[in-house]
Amino acid sequence: KRKVVSGVNNIRSLELHFGENYPTSRFGPGSSSAGTELFSTLGEKVVCGTSTGRHKYMSDWWSQRGDFGDVSIVPGDYLCFVPKKVKVARAVLPAPSMNMRSQLSVGDYLKERLKAVVGINLRNQMRNRSLAKLGSLTDSYCTVDLSSASDTISYSIVMSLLPKPWFDFLDSIRSHRFFDPIDKKWKEYAKFSAMGNGFTFELETAIFYSLVEATIFCHNNSVPINQREIAVYGDDMIFPKEYYHVVCQSLVGCGFSVNLEKSFSSGPFRESCGGDYFNGFLVTPYKL
Repeated sequence: KRKVVSGVNNIRSLELHFGENYPTSRFGPGSSSAGTELFSTLGEKVVCGTSTGRHKYMSDWWSQRGDFGDVSIVPGDYLCFVPKKVKVARAVLPAPSMNMRSQLSVGDYLKERLKAVVGINLRNQMRNRSLAKLGSLTDSYCTVDLSSASDTISYSIVMSLLPKPWFDFLDSIRSHRFFDPIDKKWKEYAKFSAMGNGFTFELETAIFYSLVEATIFCHNNSVPINQREIAVYGDDMIFPKEYYHVVCQSLVGCGFSVNLEKSFSSGPFRESCGGDYFNGFLVTPYKL
């Protein structure tokens, strides 16, 4: 928990960032929840904005809305599916448009903090790819990938790791329910946030980095590891291979599932962030 606290800074810094940037915050590029249907265009989001009733900053949006349309209250997100592989689809849950504005603003703040504190740049994947290449060449680094990472970030793990003011803030701008168009029912989330929430990627990066660094710190009898030895991009993690098993045990203990087909701790092959390396050579195949 101390690792997360040191990274996210105090809640006042977030609130100041939020207040300064909220008037110019953006809508997400994809669809947004309109209750039991989806809005896809910018015009729909502007004219027919949606928000959950618990959204802490909806009143701020309302006061700054200018000539935009009225905001409708909806219960939560909308479940839909996008292609992942030929025979596999990925579940995504777009948030209401006004919640997404708030979530994206928080995500931008977390990006800044991760880069400033631990050197993780979520706008560039080259650090992960460089360490994956080095690991394949020297057998020095392991790469770890998780199965359905965002779907297994539970409410309780976020509550345990985040400072309470931060937890309360994020909890107030996320959706607590989603609409299942197959069953045609509103359902409660067990996870904290889904793919479709504007801060999920940044939050999971912060959590996984903190778990990796804290596990190594404890394993080394409170001797810290150089932060440059760890790279995390979402659920793609790279760190020295001697800590592979103890970190995997820590991840499993926190409720996550290690994808053994995409995690590598020995041999000449490593993969991270779409870069496949064999003995230091890029061997990623072309994909149609």
